[in-house]
Amino acid sequence: MDSDKLKLLKNEAKSLKPAIIIGKNGLSDTTIEQIKLYIKANKICKIKLSRNFLDSQESSKIEIANKLKELTGSELIDQVGFVVVLWKR
Repeated sequence: MDSDKLKLLKNEAKSLKPAIIIGKNGLSDTTIEQIKLYIKANKICKIKLSRNFLDSQESSKIEIANKLKELTGSELIDQVGFVVVLWKR
């Protein structure tokens, strides 16, 4: 993906509200399926990671973002703070 496309996607994501919030239940199969369906329908998905979820994990935020990318078959557009943005390839 070129840098112009990445900039456009990041700008588009800024105006979105998180569609999925990953809470204390974590990365369940249901959550992954919800993300996949949302990405399929909307091409871009903003995900918020709750502090409870992160506190229960040994992984860093970027490791979790990369795991989400792998599990959903999407591209990681951005990861800032508790927010991850994924895009359909």
